[in-house]
This record gives sequence, C-alpha cells and structure tokens, in this order.
Amino acid sequence: MTFVVDVLADGGEAEAWSMHVTPDEGLVPAHVDLRPWSGRVVELRLRTLPGPAGHAAWDYGAWHGLRLTGERRRPPRRPHVVLIDIDTLRADRLGLYGHRRDTTRRLDAWAARRAVA
Repeated sequence: MTFVVDVLADGGEAEAWSMHVTPDEGLVPAHVDLRPWSGRVVELRLRTLPGPAGHAAWDYGAWHGLRLTGERRRPPRRPHVVLIDIDTLRADRLGLYGHRRDTTRRLDAWAARRAVA
C-alpha cells in the first residue's frame, strides 16, 4: 500500500510525500516536509493507494496521529502601519482631536485602541 500527501496551493497541486508500506511493517512513523509551502495557505490531501489485489487483510489503509509541527510564527520586529489620508476632512472636526459632536465614532474608537500619535 502506498500513502501519499498532496499539497494544493496557488491553484496548483503537487505531491509532497509518498511512502510504500508492506503488511508486515505495521504502523510506520513518517514526517512530511512542508517548508517549500511556508507562509502560504495550503490544503493537504491524504491519499492511500490500494494494496495488492487478493490480500483481504491489507486492502485498506489508515492515517493515525496526524500533527502539524514547526516553528511558531514570530511577531514582526516593527509595527504594521495604517496611514489614513482624507484630504477633505478637517482635524478639528474629529472626536479624537477634541471635537464635541459625535461625528467620527468608529474612527475615534479605533484610534483609542490602536493609534499612535
């Protein structure tokens, strides 16, 4: 029987790993290197190709104890920046700059939580 891992990414598909196992091997640990797809959203397809015809005890396969392991993503060393540029808005009409009327409620709430002056 052959076990296969396909990776679907960027509209394409590639075989990332395969291993042929014989009935006398039992459970076989394996590791699949997914580093070539690092940083991309991927879908994994796990397939088993049938065992030898006529061997009733070995015409099926099972995946067991699947885990994804690897380095944890590190936070960026510098902050993300969002620049808001509105050329027709006066600063003295924004709540975050002291305007008394509630004219920019969502922008004010975002600025209170996330903005840096």
